[in-house]
Amino acid sequence: MKFRPLNNLEREVIRKAGKDYGLNVDTALKGKKLIISSGRKEVFATNKLTVKIIEKMNKEPYCAGLFIGEIRKNRFELSLEGAYLFAPFANKKIIIDDKAEQLVLYGRDVFSNSIVSSPKLKEGERCIILNKFGDALAIGEVKGGTQVSIRNIKDRGWYLRRGR
Repeated sequence: MKFRPLNNLEREVIRKAGKDYGLNVDTALKGKKLIISSGRKEVFATNKLTVKIIEKMNKEPYCAGLFIGEIRKNRFELSLEGAYLFAPFANKKIIIDDKAEQLVLYGRDVFSNSIVSSPKLKEGERCIILNKFGDALAIGEVKGGTQVSIRNIKDRGWYLRRGR
């Protein structure tokens, strides 16, 4: 894959997505370089040395650095690795109990009685789901109804469940 630095529009798309999780992307990525792949528009966080090495390579690497997400239709879709990187800086994150942690890793949603700590979130808002140790387990979206819950959009257990 060919890699290049992000343009201003792509940087703005990522900054906007950061606000969805209550974080300043520039602060979270301080000291890191962002590069994007041509074609799929996968975004990687790396460092200056890695960028220099890629520029001098005769071959095109498959990936470079930490995959933090992908830009699709002018929207940034955060990856689980990106959620892990951004979690310490995010304001829109919830901490769940041990039982809910197991369920989330099996693709299940989070119910309000399993939430240990959470900011005030509105229906439709995105959040990062953490365990009691601060490990990012999943990306969720608040859904309303008779009991507020968090819909599991993407979780770490997916890698195991997909069966490859």
